[in-house]
Amino acid sequence: MLNRRQFLAGATAVAALGATKSAPPPPSVVLVAIEDLGAWMTGVYGARDLHTPNLDLLAASGTRFLHAFTAAPVAKEGFDSLMTGTAAGTGDTILQLLSLRGFRELSAGGDATAQTSALLSFLDQQKSGQPFFAVARYAPLRETSKTLDKYRAQFADVPFTRSGWLPAARNALDRKPFESIVPHLREAAAAVAAVDDQLGAIQRKLQERGLADGTLLVIAGANGALLGRHGLWGDGHATNPPNMFEEVVAVPLVWNWPAQVPPGSLRPEIVSLCDVLPTLCELTGTPVPSPITGRSMVRAVLDRPYPKKQRWPDLACARMDGTLMARDARYKLVLRIGGPGELYDLANDPAEAHNRFDEPEFSVVRNDLTRELSNWK
Repeated sequence: MLNRRQFLAGATAVAALGATKSAPPPPSVVLVAIEDLGAWMTGVYGARDLHTPNLDLLAASGTRFLHAFTAAPVAKEGFDSLMTGTAAGTGDTILQLLSLRGFRELSAGGDATAQTSALLSFLDQQKSGQPFFAVARYAPLRETSKTLDKYRAQFADVPFTRSGWLPAARNALDRKPFESIVPHLREAAAAVAAVDDQLGAIQRKLQERGLADGTLLVIAGANGALLGRHGLWGDGHATNPPNMFEEVVAVPLVWNWPAQVPPGSLRPEIVSLCDVLPTLCELTGTPVPSPITGRSMVRAVLDRPYPKKQRWPDLACARMDGTLMARDARYKLVLRIGGPGELYDLANDPAEAHNRFDEPEFSVVRNDLTRELSNWK
C-alpha cells in the first residue's frame, strides 16, 4: 500500500504530466454499487418486466457500456474488485486513495433508505469546487423493508412471461423459489424498483445543490442474479461448482457527468469492473496503485476515439472458488479446477445452451482463451 509521502509525490507527478489548458478540473465522485443487479435486469439493457426508469434516464444523459463484466459473480468479491481494481479484491480502495488526495469522503452503511439518507445529508454539506467522494452499496434482493410495499403494487398483475425463467434445473441448489416463482419475481422486481428510486433522489439532490456539473456519478452492478434463468436462482453460487452465465457476470455500468460526458454515449468495448479504479484515478489526478488488474478507460467514458495503434483489448475475466472465465467479443470459456469446462459461441448461442468445449473445431479458440486466462491470473 502507498504511504502518504509516496502518494503525494505521485500526485504531484500526475498533476505535472496531466496539466493542460483543456483538461477539466477533477470531478467529485458518487459511486453507486448495486449487488445482484445484472445488466439484463434493467430497462436500458432490455428488461421488459423489471423497471429502472431513473437508471435509464441517467444512461440516456451519460455514457453506457454495453458489455461490462464483474470480476466475480458474487456480491462481496464483485464489490471488492470494483473498489480495488484487482481481481483478488485486495489493496488500496478508491475511497482510501481519494481520501489521501484530499477528497471529503463518505461510505454509507445500512439498508437502502439509511444509505440514501446519509448520502443526501452528506451532499447537503458539500460546496461546489470542494471535491468529495461518496460510496453507496445497495443490495436490493436482500432488502426486507416494509417500504417495498408501494413498489410491490407496481408488479401485482405482472405475469413475468417475458423474464426468461425456466423450470428448476437439475443442478439448481435453491429449488424453493420455483415452487411459486412469479411471487418471487414480483418481490425481486419491487426491490430493484426501490433501489432505482434511490438513484433519482441522488440525482435530484446533486442538481438542487448545484453540484451536478462538477460531479461524476457512476452506477455499477457489483454482480448479477439469475432469477430463474437457466432454471437457477441466485448468483454464481446458484450451482456447485459455480456458474459464469451472462446473467451473473454482465452488469450495468453507467457514467454520468453533465459537464464532460456527452449524452447518449454507447460504448461497445468489453470492460471489467476492475477498470473503474484506474479510470477514476486518471480523472481525479490520483496515482494508480500497483499492481492492479484494471486499466483506465477514460477515453471511452468521455466518448473519445482511441488512437489507431492503441486498440482496446476486448477481453474480460472473472474468477470464483476454482472457476475461471474468459470472455471476448464472441466466445466465453469457463475452466474449473478438477471440474467440467465450458465454451460458448455467444454470437450463435446467446443463451449459452450448447457447450462446445470438447468439439475439435473450437480447439483454437479454447487454447487462445486459456492463454489469456493464464496471463490474467
